[in-house]
Amino acid sequence: MSQYLLPVLYTLFVWWFGTGVILYLDGLRRWTFKWTMLGATFLLVLALLGLWVTAKDTRITGAYLAFTFAIVVCAWRSTDPIRRVGCACAAKDASCQRPNPGRPATRSAQMRNAALLHELGRGLPQVVTEIEGLERHR
Repeated sequence: MSQYLLPVLYTLFVWWFGTGVILYLDGLRRWTFKWTMLGATFLLVLALLGLWVTAKDTRITGAYLAFTFAIVVCAWRSTDPIRRVGCACAAKDASCQRPNPGRPATRSAQMRNAALLHELGRGLPQVVTEIEGLERHR
């Protein structure tokens, strides 16, 4: 029974602990976002290195470690780095907060751009991970 219960409990703990950390960091003041992203990016690099190291580990501990590293990668993607740091749309923040009701096309374009930047921030790490996986299988 413990061979099934322990993985479920570990999964729930890591997932919800990571969610709690993200929610806590999201509640901090805006000036902390750059530091949050710096720390998260450092953890991302360590997690990608950890995934590379555990890729051929067939032990149970290797599975736990690989899962934990994958959750860290997923957590970095969840921080939405482009929006958070404001490097791509900082100049538009004021206009995005106060949309002009007389210009719906402008609001629509801003919403489209925000969605595209969000998807770029979420999709780019996946592409890098897939490319790394393909290179490893050659």
